[in-house]
Amino acid sequence: MSPSVPSLAPGVRLGPYEILARVGAGGMGEVYRARDTRLGRDVAIKILPAELASDAERVARFEREARALAALAHPNILSVFDVGVGAGVSTGREGEEPSPVGAKEAPISFLVTELLQGETLRQRLKRERLQWRRAAEIAGAILGGLGAAHGKGIIHRDLKPENVFITDDGRVKVLDFGLAKVSQPLPETDDTTEASTTPIGTLGGGVLGTVGYMSPEQLRGQAVDERTDIFSFGCMLYEMVAGKRPFARSSAVETMAAILHEDPPELAGPQSDVPPALARVIWHCLEKRPEDRFQSAHDIAFNLTLLSQPAWVEATVASAPARPAGPAWRRPAVFAAALVSGLALLAAGALLDRHYSKPPEMKSQRLTYRRGWISEARFMPDGQTVVYSAAWDGQPCEVYSVRLDGPESRPLGLPGATLLDVSTSSQLAVALRAHAGRSTWAWAGILGVVPFSGGTPRAMEENINFADISPDGQEMALVRETGNGTQLEWPPGDVLVRTAGYISHPRISPSGDMLAFLHHDSVNDNRGAVTVVDRQGRTRQLTEVFPFFAEGLAWSPRGDEIWFTAAEAGANWGMWAVTVNGRQRLIRREAQGFKIMDVAGDGRVLVDCQAGQQRVFFGGEGELVERELSWLDWSSIRFLSDDGGLLGFVESGEAVGGDYQLYVRETSGTPPVQLGATGGRATLSPDERSVITTQPEPPAVIIYSIGPGLPRTVPVPGFTVKGAGMLPDAKTIWFVGYEPSQSERIWLTDLAGAKPRPVTPEGLTFLRPPITPDGKYAAARSDGKLWLIPLAGGSPQPLKGMRQEEEIAGWAADGRSLYAYCPSDMPIIVWRIDVSTGQRELAREIVPADHAGSRFGVHLCITPDGKRYAYSIDQWLSALRVIETLR
Repeated sequence: MSPSVPSLAPGVRLGPYEILARVGAGGMGEVYRARDTRLGRDVAIKILPAELASDAERVARFEREARALAALAHPNILSVFDVGVGAGVSTGREGEEPSPVGAKEAPISFLVTELLQGETLRQRLKRERLQWRRAAEIAGAILGGLGAAHGKGIIHRDLKPENVFITDDGRVKVLDFGLAKVSQPLPETDDTTEASTTPIGTLGGGVLGTVGYMSPEQLRGQAVDERTDIFSFGCMLYEMVAGKRPFARSSAVETMAAILHEDPPELAGPQSDVPPALARVIWHCLEKRPEDRFQSAHDIAFNLTLLSQPAWVEATVASAPARPAGPAWRRPAVFAAALVSGLALLAAGALLDRHYSKPPEMKSQRLTYRRGWISEARFMPDGQTVVYSAAWDGQPCEVYSVRLDGPESRPLGLPGATLLDVSTSSQLAVALRAHAGRSTWAWAGILGVVPFSGGTPRAMEENINFADISPDGQEMALVRETGNGTQLEWPPGDVLVRTAGYISHPRISPSGDMLAFLHHDSVNDNRGAVTVVDRQGRTRQLTEVFPFFAEGLAWSPRGDEIWFTAAEAGANWGMWAVTVNGRQRLIRREAQGFKIMDVAGDGRVLVDCQAGQQRVFFGGEGELVERELSWLDWSSIRFLSDDGGLLGFVESGEAVGGDYQLYVRETSGTPPVQLGATGGRATLSPDERSVITTQPEPPAVIIYSIGPGLPRTVPVPGFTVKGAGMLPDAKTIWFVGYEPSQSERIWLTDLAGAKPRPVTPEGLTFLRPPITPDGKYAAARSDGKLWLIPLAGGSPQPLKGMRQEEEIAGWAADGRSLYAYCPSDMPIIVWRIDVSTGQRELAREIVPADHAGSRFGVHLCITPDGKRYAYSIDQWLSALRVIETLR
C-alpha cells in the first residue's frame, strides 16, 4: 500500500459514510466498501492520495469533474453519488461521541460511487480469450459510455481493461473518467505495461496514462482530445479479440517506441476467426495520427453495428485483405492501387449476386402537395389509385384518394377518420373518432369498415391502433390497446402477442401463415424491431432494435422478404429488407425521414417522405404573442412552475442521439440548463428546487437539483419505471412502475430507498400528472371511466366532469378543480372542472399560430391561477411518393 494514501479501518466514518472494508486500489488511490447511513445502501468510496487532497487546485478540478460525471447518468458509466473532503471519524461505541482519526493528517478527499458486483475486463481477459462477437458487444457498451462523456467534453485519458467493469448480470461500466492523475516515477520492469496511471517525463511536461494503451500524442505530451480515447479503445478491442496487447514489449521504453513507430501484428487471415470488417475497425482506431482515426465514438459504434449483418454481407469483401501488409500500405500510390483492387472485387461480387449487392435504378413520382401529416396510405386493387388519410393545413384527419395520372386528391366523405387498410375487394378499414393512444406514436379509435365507393362505416371493434386485412380478404389482424398494454389479435379476439410497449404496422404474409409487425419496447419511443408470429403464437425477432423511426412495414411482391423503414444512429434513414430467416439487406437510404406505406405487386413502393420537429411555446398574462422556448429539434414540455417562471422539457431527437436529456429553462427566455439523462417523464418537487425523473437501467428514481448539488439516485431494482415524483412531505417518493409479469401501479418509497409498497390496484392507466397536489389521490382510467384512487386506501371516487379522451393540464389553486383539455383538439380548448360536482366552465382557448402537421396533438401545462401556460406541439410535413420498380 502506498504511504501517500490514507489507510481507513472498518468503522471509520467519512461524513455519513461508514467504512466497511477495503476492496482494492486503483490509479487514483484506495477503494473501500462503505455504508451510506442516510440512505441505507452500500456504496464504493475512492480515496485520493494525500498529495492530491492537500492541493486545493487539484481538489477543485477533481470536484468539477465529479459533478460533470454525475450529470451524465449513463448506464455504461459508473454512477457518481457524492464527492467530499474531510477527516475520517471513528463511529465509536453506542452512546459515545465519535473520536477523530488522524486529526493532524492531511484532509481526505473522496468520491462516492455505486458499488458494483462482478469483475474488471482485465480479470475476464486473464481467464479467457473473448469470442469476437462478445468482444464487439462489450465494445459497443464501452462506446456508449465514451460517446456520452465526449459529448460533455469529458475525456477519459486512461482507458484500459482495468477501468472497464463487467457486472454479474452482464452490464458494462466504464470507470475512472478523467480522475487518474497520480504522479509517480515509472519503474522499468517486465510488467511496466500494466502499471497503473503513470506519468512519463517529456519536454512538454507530465503525461498521464497507462503505457500500453496511450496514444502517440499522449506519449509526446501534446494536447489530446476524444481521439486519444479512440486509440486506447482500439488497443483494448485488439486485446479482446487477439488475446494479447497490440504494442506489448519487454519494457516501457520499447512499448512507447512501438506505439509511436510500429504496426501491431495482423488480426485477420486464413488462420484467424476475426472478421476482416472488425479488423478494419480496429486498424482505423490505431492510426498514428489523430486525424486519420475515427473522429468519434458514434462513428465506431455505427461501423460495429454492421458486424451484426448476416455472413453473406461480409462474404462480398472477404477475399480482399483486411489491410495490406507492412508500412507501405500507408503510401498514397499503394493505397490507391489497393482501393482500385478492392473496388474490382466488390464489382465481381455484385455480378455474382446483383439482387443483394446493387441497388436498382429508381425514379419516383410525388402525389401530394399540401402542408400536413399523412397517417396511412395504400394502393387500391387497380394499382393506379392511392387512398390515404391526412390532416392537411391544421384541419382534422380525413380520408382521400388520388390517381397516379393526376395531382388532385378528393375526400371520400369520412371526416375525422384515419385509414387502416384496404382489402382486395376495395373495402376500407378505418379508425373512427381516433384520439391519442397509449403510445405517443399511435392513435386509437373504433374500427369501422366502409366500401371505397362510399357509405357509412360499420363499427366493429374498440380501442384499435392498427389493422390489416389478409391478401384473400377473408380475415383481419388487429392491434388493440388494453389497460395493461397492447395486444396483437389474429383473428380478432385471438390474442397472439401481448406487450407493455406497443405494436405497429401488422401485415399478414401473402401465404397467410405468418404475420410481421414492428415491436416497440416503450410507448414513448418509436425505436423498434421487425418481428414475426405464426398462428400458434410463436414469435421471432428478425432484426436488431433500430434506435429511431421504426415505422412502416410491408411484404415484398414475391412474399419472400419483409420490407421496412427505420433509422440508425445519427438518424440515417433506410429502407431495409429481411427474410424470415433473418437475412437482411439495405434497399435504399435517404437523407430525410421516409416511411414505407405499401408495396404493389409489380414492385412499386408507396412511401411518405416526412420532416418533423417538436416545439415549445409559452403564453403569459397580457402577452399578445406566444414566446417560443424550443431548444434543439425535439423539445417536449414536462412541467411548468406554479408562478410560470420555470419550465422543464426533454430533448429526444437527432441532436442528442436519440437519448432523453432533461432541461430546465426560465420562461423569460434565458438559455436552458441541462440536468442529465432521463427516462422521459419528469415532475417538479413541491419546493420547486428539484426535478424527479427515472432511469430505465439500472431502474432508479433520479432527483436532480436545479441549483447546486449532485443528483441523488434511489434504486428500485426489479421494476420497470415510467414516471416519478415527490409527495408534499418532501420525503416520500412515488413512482409509476411494474414488476415482471405484472401491470402498472403506483408505488411509494422514500429518499433512503425503502422497499417500495403498492398504493393502487393493477389494471389502471394513469393520467399525467397522476398525483393530486395534496398527495392524497392518483388520477387514473379504468374500464372507460376516470377515477381518483386514495393512496392511503379506501374506495375509489369518480373523477367527475372530465371526459375519457381528456388529459390534465394542471390543478387549480383551490385544490378541488383541475384544468383539462383534449390533446388532439385544435384549437386547444381548456376547461376548468370542479371534480367534486363535475361542473365544467371554459377557462381559455389556445390557437397555435402554425399547427399544420400536428400529428400527436399537444402536451399542455397551466399554472394554478390559469393565467400562464406552456405547451409542446409536434409538426410533421408529409408528401406521398411512388418509387418505381424496387425489388
